[in-house]
Amino acid sequence: MTLDELRTRVYFLADEVPSGVFPQARIDSLINSGIKRVAQAVRYRTTQTIATVDGTQTYALTSPLLERGAATVFSVRYDGRVIQKRVVDSFNIPTLTGTPTAYWVAGGSVCLWPIPNEVKTLSVDYVTEPASLTAASDVAPLTDLECEVVALYAVWQMKSKDDEYNRSDRLRDEFERELSRLRGPRAGVYKG
Repeated sequence: MTLDELRTRVYFLADEVPSGVFPQARIDSLINSGIKRVAQAVRYRTTQTIATVDGTQTYALTSPLLERGAATVFSVRYDGRVIQKRVVDSFNIPTLTGTPTAYWVAGGSVCLWPIPNEVKTLSVDYVTEPASLTAASDVAPLTDLECEVVALYAVWQMKSKDDEYNRSDRLRDEFERELSRLRGPRAGVYKG
């Protein structure tokens, strides 16, 4: 769905029209917040390929969705081999160089240990933050069903700001129910 289609859907579900109370910019902001909420729930994934640099330990990820201050990383491959995630004390890391056998996440970056001593391919599978929709023709990076849940989120937020608490509560419950359906029987089901 495009941003314009999402706006139309939100105004229809809310039984509202663009106004000073709910201007288009505010609706766009709610839609973008909803896209991030849904993307996080369905684990909107990407794989980033990075060329390692001799002597460089930390590699920044492009647009990671930060949860509790760190990116959610599913797997890291160094030269095609999966390497293990480790919990480390960043102040007591020996500065060894060699072929990495472990990684850890620091904010929006992946750190390798030992530090690579050659140029190889690093492949990181992680949850990414979708780009914000700004132009009317921008297409949401979600399925139509997921976009319907985004519209529910935006309407729920609109009604909670408009002091329509009974309707807001019902919309929140419907949003949570539909979000659970999207997640599937297990949280984090990969949608490919």
